[in-house]
Amino acid sequence: MLVIKIPSPLRQHAFLIGFIAFWLMALCIEVMRLPERQLVEPDQLPDFASIEDVTEKKQAFFAYLALMAEAENRRILGARQRIETLRSVPTLKQEDTQWLTEVAGKLGVTVNEPMREDDFVSLLRHVDVVPNSLILAQAAIESAWGTSRFAIQGNNLFGQWCFEKGCGIVPEHRPAGATHEVRHFYSPRDAVAGYLQNINSHPAYRQLRQIREKARTQGRSIQGCALARGLEAYSERGKHYINEVLQMIRINDLTPNESNCQDIRIAKPDPVASDATISMAPDTTLPTAEDASKTESTNESDPTVPEDSTVPYSSTGSVPSAVPEAQESAP
Repeated sequence: MLVIKIPSPLRQHAFLIGFIAFWLMALCIEVMRLPERQLVEPDQLPDFASIEDVTEKKQAFFAYLALMAEAENRRILGARQRIETLRSVPTLKQEDTQWLTEVAGKLGVTVNEPMREDDFVSLLRHVDVVPNSLILAQAAIESAWGTSRFAIQGNNLFGQWCFEKGCGIVPEHRPAGATHEVRHFYSPRDAVAGYLQNINSHPAYRQLRQIREKARTQGRSIQGCALARGLEAYSERGKHYINEVLQMIRINDLTPNESNCQDIRIAKPDPVASDATISMAPDTTLPTAEDASKTESTNESDPTVPEDSTVPYSSTGSVPSAVPEAQESAP
């Protein structure tokens, strides 16, 4: 029989050693369970400003962002499929009911308990994808191809605001008395997730969600140019902003098979001329980070917006024109 003698000093601390070993093993297990993006993704954008060639810069930006957009859309599709499955279950388990309630709460959707058919319809209207073409186009416009101050310092690619002190970056030209900041995100992927959350929850984008739902109902594919027509509230430029997004998608061939990307007719002139119009031909000069940092908002935030919510902030100095609501229930 083999007997291993443990030295006296170690025997005295055997319990402490075992305790430390146990927690180290538990920590390793928790680290392995962390989402992949928290382990491998950098918390800062690549230095797009250092890429001098315009075509190369655009390709690098789109390629970088497309991977995150696809990953977040897959996550949303997974949740949507689970909702569809639960929709046909006669009696839901408590854990499923709790999950549905949490999802609805995060999206500002009012649901009954137990959930009715119209609750599922309303929830599914909010839990759906946004085409890569629209995500890439808006990110390029709002972040000046990842070179704006808010993109570099706060990973903010879509200009989202926040209203808690210290939650983001204070705009240089913020009006006296205004409290909004441009939200800081842990990583670029978190910015993409925040943008999708905003599009899927904010009352200002109800029209976009209705366009998307109609396409689903009619069995058509969800297309970026079609959804862009529901973005009038994203900027005080309104339809002029929509046309800039459409041009970005069209000129950069982000949806080759989409035929609905022509500009919409506008009677009124553009109220805010963009210093950083990004929907350009490949040989056009891109705005620099210094140029982009000069396009901060000079508009006061909407006082009706709940302090814990986020709203869009456009690189062209704009805010949503629609008055936000606390919650959106099924129509």
